Amino acid sequence: MPTAPSGKRYRWGYFQGWFSLVFGALLALTEPHVAPYRGSGSSVHLALYTVAISQLILGFGLIRRKRYGLVLFYILAVLSASTVWIKPVPLAIYIFIACFWLIPAGFYYPKRWRDFGFGKQQEHPPQQLQPASTEGQTVGGIRLVSNDEFRRAVAEYKEPRNDSSAE
Repeated sequence: MPTAPSGKRYRWGYFQGWFSLVFGALLALTEPHVAPYRGSGSSVHLALYTVAISQLILGFGLIRRKRYGLVLFYILAVLSASTVWIKPVPLAIYIFIACFWLIPAGFYYPKRWRDFGFGKQQEHPPQQLQPASTEGQTVGGIRLVSNDEFRRAVAEYKEPRNDSSAE
């Protein structure tokens, strides 16, 4: 399972993103069949398409860890929670909203804000490269030496006499 740049796993984010994508696609495809039973007004069609499009955008944003995905998640979490207080709903919907929207909004996503590009990015101090010590190693029969040892050898080098010129 791929991890986020912060090193934290992202299973719930992928699950919620894919769930939102599938739910949004199914809602968009079944909207013409669902809307006539709920009401004949165009406001119902508009509301269902708005929810479907927002779920699709949310799904893409959460899967790809984009800023707009996290912002839209919190907007939809607040809207979902506020509709529960405005109009009474069955207990199962309370539980679903708490598990799907409120618990991740409070505990899961705040730990992953930096993965979405929010907040100060952690900077790692640049590492100074240390030259590898190659003293005493041989490559192709040639002994490697340090720069200091090479300079000493050059300074101590005496040119050999060429006796052939004397003859």
